[in-house]
Amino acid sequence: MVIVLVPAADDGHAVAALVADDGSFRVAAKPGQYRLCAVSDLTGDGILGAGDLVATRGWGSEEPLEVTPDGELGLSELALAAVEQPPAGVPPIVVGQVTGAQVEGDATIQVTFCTDEALTQEALSVAANASGRFVAAPEPGTYYLRATIDQAGDGTLGVGDMLGFYGVQDLLGQDTPQPLALVAGVLRADADIAISARIDEDGRLETYTAPEDADTNAPENEPGE
Repeated sequence: MVIVLVPAADDGHAVAALVADDGSFRVAAKPGQYRLCAVSDLTGDGILGAGDLVATRGWGSEEPLEVTPDGELGLSELALAAVEQPPAGVPPIVVGQVTGAQVEGDATIQVTFCTDEALTQEALSVAANASGRFVAAPEPGTYYLRATIDQAGDGTLGVGDMLGFYGVQDLLGQDTPQPLALVAGVLRADADIAISARIDEDGRLETYTAPEDADTNAPENEPGE
């Protein structure tokens, strides 16, 4: 289950969060007015449509929700219900897992959506939680995904930090980053990214293979940050 906040005006980006087993969630959103949509792809076909579970606030003729500077949303309980058609304007939703590396201490995990295969044109970045789970609501388009693990949590990449690319298992093999084509209303829950590279002492990328006995971000159902 995923929560998406879509700005009521056209001057911001949608944000999303995973919902925990107990129904709780946390969303990192700037103050402003939003439309909220809670969705669950009950049919499992990757497209929000007939038979899926949806709950909305501030959609259609309803007044938008206000996120205040102190972080309050003023949201009452949401009740999901099967729908024939989800509301128009729900952005693509991508859920995935960064795998293959042990994350400890102050380390942070970031997933960046790029519009080019060289992974230089960045469109959107989201943080993954401690277990590597991430969720994003980008604009429709085609993206290439890069995951980075900043072991020191200092906001810069340096020696010992790690990278992974969607569709790449072996950095030095024939694997190349694979495109992720997204249209409005799609819900992709399979955007897993394996960590495959580490920055060596000379500042170069080297192939990284996780130790067999390492705790490598086993999937967990945790709320999004």
